[in-house]
Amino acid sequence: MHMGRLWDSSRAITGGGYKLSSLCNDLLGWGKTDMKIVFGKNKLKSNGEEGKAVYLPSSWDIQTDGDDQVFRRWVHYSTFDSVCTHHLYHKLRKELELTDWKPDSVMMGRALVLRGSLRDPTSHRTEPSARLHGGSVTKEHNLFQFYERCWKPFGEILTHIERNGVFIDANHLVTQAALAETDKVVKENIFRKWASTICGDGSYLNPRSATQKRHLLFSSQTVEVLKTCKHEQTKRKFWAGEIVELAYADALELIETKAARLIALDGSDPQYKTFNVPNTEKLLEAGRTTPKATRDISLRGLALRPVSPRLHPSLCL
Repeated sequence: MHMGRLWDSSRAITGGGYKLSSLCNDLLGWGKTDMKIVFGKNKLKSNGEEGKAVYLPSSWDIQTDGDDQVFRRWVHYSTFDSVCTHHLYHKLRKELELTDWKPDSVMMGRALVLRGSLRDPTSHRTEPSARLHGGSVTKEHNLFQFYERCWKPFGEILTHIERNGVFIDANHLVTQAALAETDKVVKENIFRKWASTICGDGSYLNPRSATQKRHLLFSSQTVEVLKTCKHEQTKRKFWAGEIVELAYADALELIETKAARLIALDGSDPQYKTFNVPNTEKLLEAGRTTPKATRDISLRGLALRPVSPRLHPSLCL
C-alpha cells in the first residue's frame, strides 16, 4: 500500500484506492477478487428469506465453515494473495525506480547527497546509484530508494506498534494539542502574509480551504479540446470535444498549439478567481447600512504545474 501511494497519491480521490485487488487489476491486468464477492452472503430477512443486501462473514466464520467448498475457496484465496503481492511488489518497484527523486540534504545528510551516495550511515553497504531491475535502467536517485530508506522502516515501526501497542501519556497529549493549535494559528498567519505578496487579497485566504489553495498554486483553467492529442508533460490523451480542467500552464500549452480553446464565462483573467470569505472586518458595501456576513476576495494564482503527471488540479491538496 505504501509503494502504491508513492506511485500514485491520487487513487484515494479518483476511486482506485489501495486495496490489493484494485492495485493488481490496474497494474498487472489481473489479480485477486474482493473477499466480499468470494465469501459474501445475503442477509436474511425477518421471514427467513435471503435479501439483496450482502455482508462479509468474519475470517473466523469463513475458516470454520463446515462447507468443504468454502474451505477450498479460502485456501485458494489465501495462497493466491501471496502470489499477487509478490508480482505487485516487483511491478511497483519498477515503477518507483523509473521515477526521479531529489534527496533532501537535511533528511539524507548533505555529504551523502553531494557524493551521490545513499549509503546508510549505520551500515557499510552502499546502494548503487543506478542498477538494472526488470530489464530497465533505474534513475540515479529514485523513489524506490526513498521507500527503502524512509517509508519501509517507518512501516515496520507502525506494524510493531500495532502488534505490541504503545503507552500514551494522556495529560501530555492534552498539553501538546493546545500548543499545536497555537502553533497552527501562527503558521497560518505566516502563510497568509506570504500569499499577500502575490496579491492584496491573499491576506484573507483561508489556509484550510483546498479550493483556494489549489487555485493559488495551480490557477486551474477549464478548456475545450479541439482536436485529439496527447499532452507530453502530463502524459494524458485528450479527445476532441472533451471539456477538461487543467493547471493554467498546461491549459496554456494546449491553447497555444491550437489544440484547445479557453472556456471563460466572464471574460476575466483566468489567473484570478473570486472567492466568498467571512467578513471579519465588517466592511460596508455601497448602499448598505449594515455589513454582510461574507464578502468577495480575488486571488491571483501562481500557475504552477502539479508534480505528478498523473494529477490534475482538481485532485491536488
